[in-house]
Amino acid sequence: MKLLVVHLSDAHFVDRTYISDKIVEAQVRAINSLGDHGKYAVVFSGDLSYSGNENELKKAGFYLGRLWKNLSKGKEKDAVSTFVVPGNHDIDFQGKNRNRTEICELLSEGITPEIINEELTKFDNFYSFSQYYKCFLYNKLVDVKYLKVGEKTIQFNLINSELFSTCNDENGDDDKGKHYLPESEWNKLSRGKDVNLVVTVSHRGPEWFDWESSNSFKKSLYCNTDLFLYGHEHVNDLNLSCQKDNNLIKSIAQGINFNEKQICFTVLSIDIETNHVDTHLFKWDNDENIFAKVNNEAYTLNKAYSDDYLIR
Repeated sequence: MKLLVVHLSDAHFVDRTYISDKIVEAQVRAINSLGDHGKYAVVFSGDLSYSGNENELKKAGFYLGRLWKNLSKGKEKDAVSTFVVPGNHDIDFQGKNRNRTEICELLSEGITPEIINEELTKFDNFYSFSQYYKCFLYNKLVDVKYLKVGEKTIQFNLINSELFSTCNDENGDDDKGKHYLPESEWNKLSRGKDVNLVVTVSHRGPEWFDWESSNSFKKSLYCNTDLFLYGHEHVNDLNLSCQKDNNLIKSIAQGINFNEKQICFTVLSIDIETNHVDTHLFKWDNDENIFAKVNNEAYTLNKAYSDDYLIR
């Protein structure tokens, strides 16, 4: 039985973004060119919108709806699932800026539940949007979803990596080392009993978190996760879009910029029986009006995670 994961990220949709039927249909043709799969997971690793406002997220929903409708044609009912996590551009700062100094001052006396809850209010538009996909319904920090592929069980760990993000820092500083999740939340990402594959999705990697959270994130990834999908980095080297780091397979999204027609996405074809993973990076060719396959890699899932992270 095979699972096909479509990894999208960093669209930065705005109200005026034009979503061409021609491009969406070509995207689906590229996906379908990889053959039949038992299940399809469309995964968006953040920055669906440009500034987190309601209309921009509606535009993202319009795009995902068109993609889902076209991809579902000719397939069994419920063959296509969608998973989303927020990026820093999905935070609604209501037109205000926030720099690194302000974040340091906010956190100077320690991180309390009240500070976290106040921070989460900036994600209200995103959470209203994500409810449609049944993501982050009961927990706004992490969400664990399960997908059945035949007799196999796939676990998707969805992470909000964007607490304490900057916005248009006038000093040009970033927020590296300031992101945070409580230890209790990382523990919820343990590999479930009888789970055959764990996919972790976040907008950013561990290097953006404070020291303690970063270590917990790394433990979760290297001792628990098979595939890690993330965005934010806007990597220009197409050869770096998929990598293997010890036993962890990483997909680092290039971004889908409909405004400039600079659209790249990665598809991972996973044979759950043989533990074989083929990755394909597609890039929009505006002259030929097709998505060209520009990078392919093949990996084997080693399944060398630690028993310490199994739920008993």
